[in-house]
Amino acid sequence: ESFAQVVRDLADRLAAMAPDDPRAAERAKALVVTAAYMAFAEGLIGDILTPMLDAPDGLGRDLALKLTATLLAEP
Repeated sequence: ESFAQVVRDLADRLAAMAPDDPRAAERAKALVVTAAYMAFAEGLIGDILTPMLDAPDGLGRDLALKLTATLLAEP
């Protein structure tokens, strides 16, 4: 339950950063879920998948940043 509270607090704090955005809570939840999923995937298969694809180091991080920017830029 303490982890659940930390996650809810994070989403609430992110939403509070955009008090004039009526979709702030929805966007904050999307960011938290996206970050958690990407971190889980990176931790689980990142070290295997990246070399398998001969992808550059940091590709997962770069994609996460682009996705975050896209989520934040949505009207």
